[in-house]
Order: sequence, then C-alpha cells, then structure tokens
Amino acid sequence: MTLLLSTKTPIANPSFFIPNLRKGLLFDFDARTISGAEDGAAVPNWASARGDATGIKTLVAGDTPPTYKASAIHGLPALRFGKDAGDDTMTALGDTDYPDFTVSMLFRFDEIGAFVNSTGTQILNGTTSGRYLCIRASGGGALYIGGGTGGVSMGSVLSGTETAWHLLTYSFSNSDGGTLRRKLDSRPITASTGHTSSGTAGILRNLRIGAQGALSAVEIARLRGSSRIWRDDEMEAWHTKALAEYGMA
Repeated sequence: MTLLLSTKTPIANPSFFIPNLRKGLLFDFDARTISGAEDGAAVPNWASARGDATGIKTLVAGDTPPTYKASAIHGLPALRFGKDAGDDTMTALGDTDYPDFTVSMLFRFDEIGAFVNSTGTQILNGTTSGRYLCIRASGGGALYIGGGTGGVSMGSVLSGTETAWHLLTYSFSNSDGGTLRRKLDSRPITASTGHTSSGTAGILRNLRIGAQGALSAVEIARLRGSSRIWRDDEMEAWHTKALAEYGMA
C-alpha cells in the first residue's frame, strides 16, 4: 500500500502585523522626562520626549504654570493643573491639521465634585473656530470625549472612581465616516460613527491641556498623539504596556 503525504504550500513572504506605536508619532509628553524640577515646583515648559510634529515640540504655560508632583502615580511624576479661571494651562501651536489621529492620556481628576456638572472639567482641548478635542467629566459620572464641535458619551464609566488614575486612548477618523474608537483602562474597545459635521481642522494644530475655570484640578502624567489611526492590536498593546509601566495592571 502506498501512502500519499500531502502538505500545503506555504505562503511566500507572509506578512505579520506587529504593533509599531512610534509610526506616525506626533508628540509624547512624559512627565518622567522633566528634569531638574522639585516636588511642588512650577513647570513653565514641557518638551515632547519624541515625535515628528513640527510645531508641537513644547507645551508652554501661561502666567500660572502647572506644578510638578514627584510621586503622583505609584512613585512616578505628573503635572498638576489647577481649576481656577486664571489658573494653569499649557498650549502649543502646530503647523498642520490631521484628519485622522490617535490620542492617549494618562490622567486623574482631583475632586469628586468635577462630576456633578454637565460642562465638567476639560483637560485636553484644542480650539480653533469652535472646534475641539476634549476629555471631560460629564453629568452622572460619565467621561465625555469629542471630535469636531460634537462628541460622544462613553457612559457612566467613572462613577465611584472619579479620582482614580485612568488611561484613555481614542482614534478619530474623519476620512472613514467620522469613526471614533476609544479604550478606557483595560475595558474593551468601543466605537461609533458619524462624527463628521465639523471636520477635524485645528484639533491637533491648536493644542491646549489643563482645566482652566473648571470644577476640579487635574493631574496628567502622559500625553501621546499620532497622525494615524491605531489598529485594535496596537491600542491593546499600548494599554497593556502603559498600565503595567505605571503600576495599574
């Protein structure tokens, strides 16, 4: 009896999608790279550790800079932005608009009271002609994020843990039906579409972080921005890495 052995012909040069979080990286503001600052010291400038955004190399504070917290999150530093109307924000003016982008921020609100008002505390807000990119607290303990002049609610995801540290990443694609994808901490990725009413002009061109005139101060340890949409595996890889790195896994 003759046995015929059959094998499948292997695919020539198979392609593997490996997460590359530096591809398209515009800026990466990491509080750990701030040198020479002592706990409680004012920080007038925050330089990006890496990235290719020509105009967004350094965030510059106004008259009242944020303060440096040497041990804000598991022994790692962050910047604390106050809540008074004349208090600290940082801004940077870029050169180019990005119709598709991904932004990730590691932050915490300082007070539970930030979650009792519909306007809440805006901690990332790029403004030009009324357009914005915003992370803020909303009514009922929700975390609200938006692109253009509209947004989408993530639901009451922070109720009961208002002052905890959170890692929020979201991608906005104006060229793909206004798709907004977001991931909070280790929760599953969610998505919605149709956020194209105002486009994305100026959102990352005019970058502002802080909580000026808000209900709560806020602390920010990390802020990254990319000029492309991260795939699901890239978003998951970043959260796995960052949550472990900052002791949140």
